Amino acid sequence: MFAPVLATGCFANRCDWRLPEISELQTILIGFNAAPGQAATCNVSPCIDPDFAAIGGSTASSIYWSASSLATNPTSAWSASFINGFVNNVINANDCFVRAVRAGSCD
Repeated sequence: MFAPVLATGCFANRCDWRLPEISELQTILIGFNAAPGQAATCNVSPCIDPDFAAIGGSTASSIYWSASSLATNPTSAWSASFINGFVNNVINANDCFVRAVRAGSCD
């Protein structure tokens, strides 16, 4: 079921899905590494903005990939932890969750 989605990038009649940049994940993250304007302390997991969760759906308490690679090590990428509200780098070979975003078209 997921193979066609991975191969084409198409899901729900849309083909403009992409992996978010770390800065985009930080806008829904709550915790120490959240974007400005977000809560800096996470008291409950998942550490995600409740306003976003109300429209964006459920989010597992896990680590999520971003499209932002680590400049000093191309075998790693930045990730957002909705477990504890931190941003870290993760080796590309690790298994992490993905929260896709749309490229911005409004058709």
